[in-house]
Amino acid sequence: MHCIVYPKPVPHALDQFTRGASGSNDSAISKAGTEDYYGLREYIPGDSLRQVAWKNVARGQGMQVKQFVDYVDSKLWLDWDMFYGFNTEERLSRLCYCVLKLARGNNPFGLKIPGVEISPATGLEHRNRMLKALALFGQGEVV
Repeated sequence: MHCIVYPKPVPHALDQFTRGASGSNDSAISKAGTEDYYGLREYIPGDSLRQVAWKNVARGQGMQVKQFVDYVDSKLWLDWDMFYGFNTEERLSRLCYCVLKLARGNNPFGLKIPGVEISPATGLEHRNRMLKALALFGQGEVV
């Protein structure tokens, strides 16, 4: 008997997906390590300590995290690097949650993980293909 075991989805805030303020079809996706500074948000346990605004902490303004964005078209990309600082299982679990959450809508989204890139699309078959890619990550099998 053969089966595929998907990563356990780990819920987290999907606030890194926001619509462009211009009213266009642009979207902003936060990615650690980009050069486009977007603003600050409250620290959530599990956030990378590299993104903490330490000067604000020293001023007594509490823990805040620096946000960086890249503006792209209306198609969203789930990217391995969105979860910088997490180990492989934690990244896969968070990406699994994102796939399940975004698959409920009609907006196209894609997946970029090391060795695999699935173009943005919608639908049950697309969702299952992404979940299979996450389940087989590191196994050397092509999806």
